[in-house]
Amino acid sequence: FGYGNSENPGTEDKAFNSTGYGLDYIDSKHKVHHWILNQVKSIQLPATIVNPTFMLGPHDSKPSSGEMVRNFYLGHIPGYTPGGRNFIYVKDAAIGVVNALEKGKIGESYILGNQNMNYKDFFALMGEVLDRKPPKLVLPKWMFMFISKINAGLAKIGGFTPRTFPAIVNIAYDEQFFSAAKAIREIDLPQTPIKQAIEECYKWLKDNNYLSK
Repeated sequence: FGYGNSENPGTEDKAFNSTGYGLDYIDSKHKVHHWILNQVKSIQLPATIVNPTFMLGPHDSKPSSGEMVRNFYLGHIPGYTPGGRNFIYVKDAAIGVVNALEKGKIGESYILGNQNMNYKDFFALMGEVLDRKPPKLVLPKWMFMFISKINAGLAKIGGFTPRTFPAIVNIAYDEQFFSAAKAIREIDLPQTPIKQAIEECYKWLKDNNYLSK
């Protein structure tokens, strides 16, 4: 779906607007999403779709979203961008999946989200939980883009996964805000405070030795 800003967050009715990023991860999900909806219409596939936003919580063994918490703890985040995103506690998202099976309507989609936060406020909250000072520097886009291009080039030469690359930079400067009103209303999606999601993510990473340098 299309993302929005704090005054007009994205909903299940807002047209997809992320093709410009050029990310196969995003574009492939969009294509599969509509393929499923077409199957609902053409062969009566009994499908309901859930669309979680940025999930945080325990048991993030890769880690994926928890890598942001890990990097914050280790002091690897020198600044923040003016963008933001929608966050949800991973256990709320899991409940949303189960509730969608029991209460969701065939052929409908549900954004599983909670709180829209800009990165300045999000890192301030993370600093409170982790007892670390949040970054105070606003990263100029040209600087972040320059660093990401160098990082992506070195990764291609060295054969490792880059920590950042240009498409991610572009996303970081947008407000990727969404509304979960439909999921709250129709499938009783819980709305646990994001502070608890950060706390449980941090505790799990710490207990499982993910925070060593």
